[in-house]
Amino acid sequence: MDLKSKLNPKRFINRNKIPVEELEPVKCQNCDYEFKGHFCPNCGQEVAEFNRPFGFVLYDFAGNFFAFDTRFFRTFKYLLFRPGFLTAEFFQGRRMRYSPPFRIFVFLSFILFLLLQSLTERTLDAVPELKVSDSSKQKKLKNGLVLNADIVLENDSVASMNPDSLAMFPIGAKDTIQPDPDELNIDLSIFGDENTRESLLKLADQFQGKLDNTADPEKRKQYSSYIAMFRAPEMVISNVMKYMSWAFFILLPLFALVLKLFYIRRDQLYIRHLLFSIHLHSYLFFILILVVILKLFFESGTTVINLALLLSFPLYFVLAMRKFYGQSWGKVVMKFIGISFIYNVMLWATVIFVFAKSIGLS
Repeated sequence: MDLKSKLNPKRFINRNKIPVEELEPVKCQNCDYEFKGHFCPNCGQEVAEFNRPFGFVLYDFAGNFFAFDTRFFRTFKYLLFRPGFLTAEFFQGRRMRYSPPFRIFVFLSFILFLLLQSLTERTLDAVPELKVSDSSKQKKLKNGLVLNADIVLENDSVASMNPDSLAMFPIGAKDTIQPDPDELNIDLSIFGDENTRESLLKLADQFQGKLDNTADPEKRKQYSSYIAMFRAPEMVISNVMKYMSWAFFILLPLFALVLKLFYIRRDQLYIRHLLFSIHLHSYLFFILILVVILKLFFESGTTVINLALLLSFPLYFVLAMRKFYGQSWGKVVMKFIGISFIYNVMLWATVIFVFAKSIGLS
């Protein structure tokens, strides 16, 4: 066979359309087994020619990994509009009709975190909608207390706040406060005039000044960490995306374990709850993908749509539990409340840990 025939695109696209009976016998290069077909019946290796244009290799890889065929689109249809159906079908033995559950989850997670990366990086080049007043750095509160803050909202909402709720700010019972030079006294009024990236660079310069004026090893380490974070926010974003993607792979089996505990009387194997968890998280990721896409293409006017999309998840969760576990509505709702509470605690603990890890606080 000449080189032109070997590189003919039709040869690669139509190779699976030839009936097995008309194929020439081939010998498997892996185990030397002779057979007719596209896959060796002895070891399973595919009879594929990889000495071909890269585009066709990439096409085959995408097709094999993501399975963009009728199964793929059928799977998505049932995933979105028939909660719990795919999980039930899987354990009723009808698996070849649909794409593998974990493959769908990996595909959606890849798309979601790719879009989130794009959205967060675009935010760095946007000007935050933050209104500040340059007329004063202090705001006099009730009882003669003064809030020593570097950013003040233009409205007078601060004046009506309860001083007890402002314990996080340095407050003293006198008209003015002489700040300790070692205290974290940062001018946040830089935000709002420029894009976030430029504002973070100015914030890094402020911390650089503090770093130059302190000899405390702990504070020097802390300020150095802030400087690196503000001067290279892309690294922080990349770390957050990386840790969050791995965190969800850990949350999948943990959520399945919670389901196992709530349905422990049914004596069901753990794998049933794990598959349910994968399908449920796949739907969640699809909803989040839609929310991020709307945020990327529309700056405003999507609040109601986003809210409706996010509120569809608890409804989907309840319907999926009802379909797959088959209990009464009362039991389903009660278990939904308990499972949701535990899962939200795990989720927020994970998010806090991821952000702390990403900025070097843990």
